[in-house]
Parts: sequence; structure tokens; C-alpha cells
Amino acid sequence: MSIVTATSQPATSSPLRRLITGHPLVAYFVIAYLGTWALLVPFALSRNTNGLGLLPFGLPDIAFFVAFCLSVYAGPTLASLTVTAVTSGKAGVGQLLRRYVQWRVGIGWYLLALFSFFLIWLVGYR
Repeated sequence: MSIVTATSQPATSSPLRRLITGHPLVAYFVIAYLGTWALLVPFALSRNTNGLGLLPFGLPDIAFFVAFCLSVYAGPTLASLTVTAVTSGKAGVGQLLRRYVQWRVGIGWYLLALFSFFLIWLVGYR
């Protein structure tokens, strides 16, 4: 009498998941770049002052300013969450999000980091 032993195969992951797991640093930079430019491409293609005019509409300047400020944070944040979720799972994402609210320096340094761009922009606006 012979016994057939069934071995369970690990679930195959998608090629994209294997690529991110194999090259997390490259994946981070690619996703950060694409996430940043995803908000800015409509402005670059529109009929604005600096746009190429390939799209049949123009967008207000304040919308560009808001999209530019958001894209600076959205691309890297999206990339960090995506790569962490793929490589470390739910526990890694939880740990990453907990690090967002850890206070290691005084509130003044956080305010400087968040609003120094606006101060530099106001000085250069003159």
C-alpha cells in the first residue's frame, strides 16, 4: 500500500509583487516619481502659460499651486505605503504609520519642516 502525500504549494504572487519584493528601493523611487507626476501631468499638458496645449482646457494657477504642494507629499507617501505593504504586510504598514506620529523633537522643528517651503516661496515671490 502506498501513501500519497499532498504537499501544499505556496500561493504564487503576482509578477509585480515579486518585482517590488525583489527590488524595494527601485520600486520606491519609481512609484514616488509616478505618484508625484500624476498630479502634475494635467497642468503640463493643458493650455496654461507653461503648458504644452495638448489638452483642450486651461487650469487656474491656484489649482497648480495646490497640486504642486500636494504632489510633493503624495508621491513619496504613496510609494512608502505601497512598498511597505508589499514587503512587510499589514504589520509593517501599522508600524510605518505609528512612526508618523512619534514626537522626537520639539513642535517648532515640525512647523519649520512643514512650512519652510511656503516661507521660501514668499521670500522669492517679491
